Amino acid sequence: MSNFLLLKNFMDIADLEKMKNDIEIDFIKNIHNDDLKSGLQTKSNLHIIHNEIHWNAYYNKLNNIMLKMSNKKITKSWSLKIVKNEKNFFHKHKEDSFTSVFFLQNDDYFLGTHLKSEQEFIVPGYENSLLIFHGNILHDAVFPSYELKKPRYTIVTDYE
Repeated sequence: MSNFLLLKNFMDIADLEKMKNDIEIDFIKNIHNDDLKSGLQTKSNLHIIHNEIHWNAYYNKLNNIMLKMSNKKITKSWSLKIVKNEKNFFHKHKEDSFTSVFFLQNDDYFLGTHLKSEQEFIVPGYENSLLIFHGNILHDAVFPSYELKKPRYTIVTDYE
């Protein structure tokens, strides 16, 4: 794998809509309460608490891709909600990990993911696309310079 893999039209549209509805509820009932650096997050247990058919389809498809890349297993999965400009918090995940970012709802594909490795680039955030990269690459969400009409929802999953 080069620096990243981007797959468009990852999920069936009907499943995508059901996942959006679930995530909106998660941001009420399953919110991460700690003081976070940027955006709002759910708890990192989405892969555990969601057993519905549409979520199983998502995680099965993601797991099949990851099996071709490594023998890593899901350790965390959470959603990030962005509605306005926030201070950047570039960060890395564990050294020998993979991270996926699924763009569940994003009206502006320019609001993608900013990666900084040997080169610095922004991967577009096309709605219903999946981005996979090595977790030790410095990264952060691209934040809007304006208030969004609809939240930008992503589902982040770590494999270690």
